[in-house]
Amino acid sequence: MEDEVQTWCTGAKRGCTECKQILAEKLLTHLEPIQSKRRELEKDSDSIWDLLNAGKKRAAALARQTMAEIKEIVF
Repeated sequence: MEDEVQTWCTGAKRGCTECKQILAEKLLTHLEPIQSKRRELEKDSDSIWDLLNAGKKRAAALARQTMAEIKEIVF
């Protein structure tokens, strides 16, 4: 596709507007599953917050353990 676009541009076979339209369509196609998943997740924000809080607790526990190990080494 990249070579095709290069030929379009350098050979003036397609205009910039047409190229941008093709790019927009490809982007929309690529992003649609991501946007769909986001819309699905937004319906259940409580679950999202539960997941984030669980991750926060795990990260805090790991940070405490790491800091304890560092203090043991340093002091």
